[in-house]
Amino acid sequence: MTTRRMVFAALAVLAGEAQAGGHAAVEVAFHESKVKLIEQEVQTGGGSNGKVADMIQSRGSLAGVWARVDVGREVRLRVAARALVGGATNEREADEPIERMRMGEVRALLATEMAGTTVYTGLGYRHVDVGGRRTSRAGYMPLGLTMSGRMGAWMVHTTAEAGAVFWGEETLEVLDVGSTGSLTFAGVTGWQGRLTLEARRRGLLLAPFVRTYKLSETAPETIGKFEYTMESVRATEAGLRVGIGF
Repeated sequence: MTTRRMVFAALAVLAGEAQAGGHAAVEVAFHESKVKLIEQEVQTGGGSNGKVADMIQSRGSLAGVWARVDVGREVRLRVAARALVGGATNEREADEPIERMRMGEVRALLATEMAGTTVYTGLGYRHVDVGGRRTSRAGYMPLGLTMSGRMGAWMVHTTAEAGAVFWGEETLEVLDVGSTGSLTFAGVTGWQGRLTLEARRRGLLLAPFVRTYKLSETAPETIGKFEYTMESVRATEAGLRVGIGF
């Protein structure tokens, strides 16, 4: 048997043993984020004058679509993605209008069964834009556990997840430097976590969830005579997915 035929034969076996399925859903969520920015005026000859903390907060609602596909048997490849849009108020100034907010996320995971519990890990990427005033990008490595059981006619899957944000980048609009400027803080790290209660019945999916992110302090960046440090970023989302299985 030639090498080409052996490869095709192996692929045919894998395709015959593989199982595929997934879910598609509408997702709605409430979002709140807080960014603590430290501003210091740099003096001529070195040193700084004063220290002002600016808390940049936004909150609003989001809606969009979510989908997940699982392929495999003993070890499953799980690919998930979401795309949400909505509005958010910028609470830095009282008269700020509602701004357009966009969120996207994609995850590629490997999952397997261990002692009746599903264990998974992989990579995820998340992008959030709030009216062009704040853009957040993060890559993270999740580690999660899913426990399953029946509750009447429903199959219930409870998933708890934590993970390290190994790369992050935050771009903020800064208003207090005479003319508007923007700062980009790169190399940001932190952690993320989420809790999901997923109930399934005859192809119907109902899944309330909570997601949270925390990014750490950054190195200082300078615009003109001002030095800025992003001391912390916190974001929380809570909502519901309603969808079908396939």
